[in-house]
Amino acid sequence: MVERICSEPECGKAHRAKGLCSTHYNQQKPERHKPQAAACSVCGTECSKGRSRERVVCSYACRWFLQNERYSSPVYFPTCDWCRAIFADGTGVERWCSDPCRSVATRETWPSWRVSFPICTVCGNLFATPYNRVTCSLKCEIIKLRDDKREAKYRYRARKRNAFVAPVLPRAIFERDRWRCHLCGRAIRRGAVVPAPLAPVLDHVIPLAQGGTHEPANVQAAHYLCNSIKSDGYVDGGEQLMLIG
Repeated sequence: MVERICSEPECGKAHRAKGLCSTHYNQQKPERHKPQAAACSVCGTECSKGRSRERVVCSYACRWFLQNERYSSPVYFPTCDWCRAIFADGTGVERWCSDPCRSVATRETWPSWRVSFPICTVCGNLFATPYNRVTCSLKCEIIKLRDDKREAKYRYRARKRNAFVAPVLPRAIFERDRWRCHLCGRAIRRGAVVPAPLAPVLDHVIPLAQGGTHEPANVQAAHYLCNSIKSDGYVDGGEQLMLIG
């Protein structure tokens, strides 16, 4: 038996109907597989269906209900509080048809989503945020966490010696002293981190070991190296370090 092929020139595909292959036959009859308008078999919402489908669905929820209608619980069809669209719900308490509608409606309803304009505690810039934040960026947040950890160590050392402790913000002290070491008189490298020699640290004018307190009046900016040389027994103000520098 001779195998029939498509009658179109330069086409060697197998014959399907009307002397044509399936590709050329569908090209001559574009309306053959055109989607048709139909109503959802579950909730009645208008949607489209193929030629061979008898039952159609408009969403995954309706499809799930159609496939499990023998064993599923009752399905409700409320109206979304935000976009007013009808959707399928298996709980009977859902108010929104999708996550975007829930998000927008929540932001409009609750005052906690209102945008505020605080000042960054690290760089001092004004920024907008809908949350309870004190830093404007991830970089400033990392710097603040580093400063908080540093201050916690200072307070711990002071409490171990039963010294007076008052709130001290390291970055505020560095700004007050203009980022200059009070032991050698040189500039402090802002981006340096301990144990770098020029990293910024707090130096107690009267050391804690000799009865000093941990408060803004008794702390000053210093290099990590200068503070290490001064140690606990050097309390003359650092004149020798200035002469060395």
